[in-house]
Amino acid sequence: MNTPFEPAPWRHLQDRAAAQLGPDFADRVLAVARERSASNAWQLWGGNPLVVSIATAALCVLLLFVVHTRLTDAASARHLAAWQEISVETASLDRGP
Repeated sequence: MNTPFEPAPWRHLQDRAAAQLGPDFADRVLAVARERSASNAWQLWGGNPLVVSIATAALCVLLLFVVHTRLTDAASARHLAAWQEISVETASLDRGP
């Protein structure tokens, strides 16, 4: 069963946690995050968002081609098997009784 929300205990916990962090904690965290994101993600692609967009589009087109090819091959195999069955039945009818 949920208990009603009481802001006083939460405020106390928040104040206690804030007292344990340094005054520049948020700035240091943001600086490290910016450093990591700038150095890791964009270095791989040359730091250019256009390059990332083009690479993503190329990957999507390649994936689309592979999926289309597999689905088309499977459909062609099913259709060929059906036509072969029809061909065998037609050949047996042509031979006569």
